[in-house]
Amino acid sequence: MSLKKLSIIVFSGDFDRAIAAFTLATGAAAVNWEVNLFFTFWGLDIIKKKTRPGLHWKRFFSPFF
Repeated sequence: MSLKKLSIIVFSGDFDRAIAAFTLATGAAAVNWEVNLFFTFWGLDIIKKKTRPGLHWKRFFSPFF
């Protein structure tokens, strides 16, 4: 019996599109399929850590302006 494979391209950082890709990938992995997720430039937005240096200064000074 050959191993079944699934490849998904995540091309958008929108939550609803990404959750659909993750749901399909999780289901396929649960039944022992090999799963590959490929993230395009915009698709990376959903998995990258959102940090912005200096953002706390904007929150600190906002009540003054």
